[in-house]
Amino acid sequence: MVRLSDVAARAGVSLGSASRAVNGHPGVGAELRERVEVAARELGYRPNPLAKGLRMRRAQLVSLVVPDITNPFFAELAKELELACSERGYQLTLRNSMESADTEREAVLSAADHNPRGVVVVPTGGTVELPDTGEVPLVVCDRSVAGCPAPAVVSDNRLGASAAVAYLRGLGHERIACVAGPAGVRAADERLAGYLAVMGGMPGGGQLVTRGPFDYEFGMVAAHRLFDQDRPPTAVFASSDQQAVGVLHACVQRGLRVPADVSICGFDAIALSALTSPPLTTVRQPVRQIAARVTGLLLDDEAVSPYTTVSLPTELVVRESCAPPP
Repeated sequence: MVRLSDVAARAGVSLGSASRAVNGHPGVGAELRERVEVAARELGYRPNPLAKGLRMRRAQLVSLVVPDITNPFFAELAKELELACSERGYQLTLRNSMESADTEREAVLSAADHNPRGVVVVPTGGTVELPDTGEVPLVVCDRSVAGCPAPAVVSDNRLGASAAVAYLRGLGHERIACVAGPAGVRAADERLAGYLAVMGGMPGGGQLVTRGPFDYEFGMVAAHRLFDQDRPPTAVFASSDQQAVGVLHACVQRGLRVPADVSICGFDAIALSALTSPPLTTVRQPVRQIAARVTGLLLDDEAVSPYTTVSLPTELVVRESCAPPP
């Protein structure tokens, strides 16, 4: 049986756009409608009247699946998405995949079974592909998945990391370490790439780069590992604020003053980053704009390619955790 997702793939459009074209939605352009109709004829697609009746009674819901609800960044993202959905008369449901690709798959399919207006997914570190949600639109957020036939909304992670490391170099630091996120997570890979672009490659033979989870514990472990070296770094760029707080705690344990002895820069600009002592210099992700763009893709009948990636600019927030090297 030919599914509407097959028609969408053949036409090179998102599933939501194909659905609106097939069902005669007035907001679909003539060129896109023709592409979908041609693809439907070529594949022999026939709409299911029962499924159409269910769509007409689609719940006023948007489902969000995140990999770790204890991560403050994802909590902030959920809040902004809930506010954006509420303004349009929709409710947001939240599911936690606990960084498990199998749990994520079950959560996405379960969410789609409730016939929401759309599903938003922040993929896990191990996500290779996302399940087919049928005629329920899917949008990927924060972390993109290579080859996934769904639009994605992300921050410009590489440029944000480059701005942070360039700021540290501008202060005079040469031995700048990077506490990077887990390998294979697109956002982590891009932030490391931004660091390497400014540093001109892998500094210190790789001794100044360490990779692991985005959490506090790894930041602290990584910092001790870095500071145990014969020539420790004078500055640390952490790929998340959670890691940066872990680095800050390790400095306290070792009697290192921040920023007099060591400068620290994070990424995300979570609320806690402004409350540490000293307040953290960090890279702010445009969470509110991300939420607005995601809800726009789901709720505004916007015709986009299923492989579209919307990249939004970040902002370097300079606070008190960075200074010239001692």
